[in-house]
Amino acid sequence: CLSRGLGDVYKRQDQFLALIAVRGKDEAFTVREVLDVCANVKGGVHFDDPKSEIADQLLNLDKQFQPALIDASLHAVADLSWCVQRGLRPLVENILDTNGGKES
Repeated sequence: CLSRGLGDVYKRQDQFLALIAVRGKDEAFTVREVLDVCANVKGGVHFDDPKSEIADQLLNLDKQFQPALIDASLHAVADLSWCVQRGLRPLVENILDTNGGKES
């Protein structure tokens, strides 16, 4: 979901992953690219050297712009997590309704 002041806009997974999550002066990175770099290079799953030009570009952007001393990519992941939680709310509510309001 994206909050744009006009309510929430819900998207399919492929549409969501294709959205621009981080934008630099001359570059833009999709949700999929940001999550891939944060998981596979920055230690979300494991630490590794960047294996693509996109990963190198995003890491360079992180070095240039760090709002409140947090990498732009990690800041974006926090915002993306909020969107995913909001998007899952109807599913969770449906599960709770099916289980009589009790978590299993």
